[in-house]
Amino acid sequence: MSKICIEVLQLCVKCNTHLSAGQFYLALKAVDLIEKNYLKNIPVNKIKIVIEKAIPIIKAHVEKKVTTHFNEWLVHIRSSAKNIGQTAIGHAASARQREEETLERQRKAEEMNMYGMEFVYTLDEEVSEESPLKFDLTTLHRSYHIHACLGLQEQFREYYYKNRMLQLTSDLQISSSQAFVESHHVYLAQIAGYFIVEDRVLRTSGGLLSDEQVETMWETTVAKVTSVLETQFSLMRSATHLLLVKDYITLLGAALTQYGYKVGSILEVLDKSRDKYHDLLLEECRQQISNIFSNDTCEQMVMKKDADYESNVLAFHLQASDIMPAFP
Repeated sequence: MSKICIEVLQLCVKCNTHLSAGQFYLALKAVDLIEKNYLKNIPVNKIKIVIEKAIPIIKAHVEKKVTTHFNEWLVHIRSSAKNIGQTAIGHAASARQREEETLERQRKAEEMNMYGMEFVYTLDEEVSEESPLKFDLTTLHRSYHIHACLGLQEQFREYYYKNRMLQLTSDLQISSSQAFVESHHVYLAQIAGYFIVEDRVLRTSGGLLSDEQVETMWETTVAKVTSVLETQFSLMRSATHLLLVKDYITLLGAALTQYGYKVGSILEVLDKSRDKYHDLLLEECRQQISNIFSNDTCEQMVMKKDADYESNVLAFHLQASDIMPAFP
């Protein structure tokens, strides 16, 4: 047997070994080497025919395996998005709290200085203990690279974008089994996690995703989320519930702003809901006052001590004159 036949068969053995170990890139490198350097020069025709038939089968096998791994990653990253989003929103809440504490210390310092008390205000250099968000894109990058080696780079780009858009469309649907005030945390955290992942993919995947595609995803999301919020705010009957949702949306905006997303349109919905919030507060006050009057026996109040008079009359500016009455 010629030297070329021995070398090409050795490469075939290496290729099979790599395939068995799941080392698809190395297997494809071996196949590529056979195609470019050996296939045309194999002197034994039967060996040449067998290898020619095996090459497309090997490539199809690799593509199928890699696509399976990628599909599993798609499921995994979607299930992880909620935790990613909740962590990012938690970081935004911590940052807001630190800012409020800093402003409070500054206010106290200015107040003390105003009264002639020397107080030196210093900005504490706090080291944030918040670790960067961690999620694994290794499978995605490997899949993209293998498809590029197979000459299917553009096909994989389209496949990725199509499937992520399908996931996004599903994520944007609100739960029909829960009230929005109960499900909004999960709903908004899922969206935040989705776009944090896409930001990382855009920056690290070497062209898998384009700026225009991410922009399209974001515009679709903004349109849907603003519509959902407007509808849900109009249905709310509690000022407390509305305030809870508004606060979480504010944190969502702060979190996603860190990744370059424009959240102005979403925050505008909060401004539009201001009148609704005031109306709900007034309605709750009316209801409370109505309940007080309906449950009040209207019995005469007997004041036996100065303290009783101060807490029940003076505190509410109900006195008829400035003269303190005589108590028993």
